[in-house]
Amino acid sequence: METQKMNEEEEKEVRGGIAPGIHDAKIRMMEFCQSELGKEAEMVRFVKITKSEEGWNGKVELTELNAYLKKIGYPNVFDKNRYVITLDPELNVVHFGPEEEE
Repeated sequence: METQKMNEEEEKEVRGGIAPGIHDAKIRMMEFCQSELGKEAEMVRFVKITKSEEGWNGKVELTELNAYLKKIGYPNVFDKNRYVITLDPELNVVHFGPEEEE
């Protein structure tokens, strides 16, 4: 129990006395989707966000144009694909990739 309190205190120091919460993690994940993937907010749906000892884990569903169908002449068809985003305690993106089938 004492170890967990120490980790929370260290985490608070990182953010100027305020530990990052779920809202901060969601904002950072949205910023990543917009700046790195070029997705508009309307194309991003959060499925799940959880806190872990290593930071934050999020599952997002992105609406993406099906490039193959467009290439062969079909009108715009959109797919919904799920991805995992992992943040460290300082809210840096440390992993992004497709959600693995369970």
